[in-house]
Amino acid sequence: MFILLEIVIVIFLLSVAYGDAIERRIDNHCVIIIFLLSVLLSSGSANTLYRLDSIIICCLIGFIFHMCNVWGGGDGKLLIAVAPLFPLAQLLDFFVATLLCGGFLSIFYWVKYRFLFKDAQDEGLPYGIAIVCGVNLSLYFSQGLAIYS
Repeated sequence: MFILLEIVIVIFLLSVAYGDAIERRIDNHCVIIIFLLSVLLSSGSANTLYRLDSIIICCLIGFIFHMCNVWGGGDGKLLIAVAPLFPLAQLLDFFVATLLCGGFLSIFYWVKYRFLFKDAQDEGLPYGIAIVCGVNLSLYFSQGLAIYS
């Protein structure tokens, strides 16, 4: 049962990344489904209560980044939606993976708008892609989901 939920959450994460790349929009319905699946998947662990700390920290980070215009509201909602997947001890690994993916993404978009499409207007960085990649990398290396084992 949990394997099917893990596959479904990965599919929804990939659809969010695709939507953010193409339309620069993160669908609220997908974020709600990801959050519910994250809660369901984290309910199987012994430290379920500690996941509330992760949600609160991600709420604060998402709110601060949105208020400082670092990223949009959809990116903050996505960060909160995936927070239950990570215990507090693994949250720093998730943030580092997301920052590394964001760095590679920013280099890609810098090259895209400076050398390949010079006349195109730079619409900003779709950071939902970096969050999704950071989630998958962090869960893969920690074997946080059974599908990554």
